[in-house]
Amino acid sequence: MDEERFYQAYFRTRRGGVGIDYRTARHELLTCLGPSARLTNEWPGRHRLALSWLGDESPLIAMVTRLGYTQAVLRAISTPWSGREPDYRMAVRWPVGRIVYKGRDLQLTEVWVADEEDRLDRSPHRAGFAFASAPGDDVSGPRLHRRLSPLDAKLVANLAGLSDGSRVLDPFAGLGAIGRAAMERDLDVWVSDIDPDLTPGLRERFPARFALADAGRLPFSDGWFDGILGEPPYHRRDRAAVVASLPELARVVRPGGVAVLLIADWMRRDMQPGDAWTEELRLPVHRHGIECSTLIWRRR
Repeated sequence: MDEERFYQAYFRTRRGGVGIDYRTARHELLTCLGPSARLTNEWPGRHRLALSWLGDESPLIAMVTRLGYTQAVLRAISTPWSGREPDYRMAVRWPVGRIVYKGRDLQLTEVWVADEEDRLDRSPHRAGFAFASAPGDDVSGPRLHRRLSPLDAKLVANLAGLSDGSRVLDPFAGLGAIGRAAMERDLDVWVSDIDPDLTPGLRERFPARFALADAGRLPFSDGWFDGILGEPPYHRRDRAAVVASLPELARVVRPGGVAVLLIADWMRRDMQPGDAWTEELRLPVHRHGIECSTLIWRRR
């Protein structure tokens, strides 16, 4: 074979001081890329995999910009060994340039690298949010429990695997991180939350797409949404209310729709799909002080 082209994806190993699970990052990437991508090799211990891509490169680049747990994607072109010494530089964790791999030249070129400054700009510490009790950009003190990192928010939006224009609801909107990530995925986003203190900020971010509502009594028609994306409250005092809301979440999702819920692991015993859902997958997510899982359910 004279020339072979493929791509290498490098996943983040950590975010916010905690580790990232390889399986979770891998599933996000492959779900987002869809059937045009085919896994060809992987190195879980290095948080890296190789894949082939059918067709033009432009759609691939457009899709990977949406990812949360992927750090970089490189184009790899393998050709017969030229007899020359390798010529490359190290960029973060990956080589860029020409290396020798399995007796062949391998030209590695960055096609996309995550913008770390943009990630920081999206963090709750920098992103302003208007509260009813304290208008402005105060995201401190007791309000910190309603924040979600932009990387985790993107993960939840991507794991749904929904096509552009699909209508989704985040019924536990908090500061709106998941809704924002879903909008950037070109989804039709609606949000709701039971906390009236969040109303000004959510109305500002999601005009005409916000409802002040209990997740157990949603003001939406049966089967109106293609999916539910959310991070239910982690406090133990909220457990009964979150579990009680599951039938209502099922009511507003069409048959065949999806729910992606980021929950604390201690909630898993109570968060059962019941008769309305089929559990497709459970993926680990590590957060400071608490182990979490992302549940992916399919509406029967």
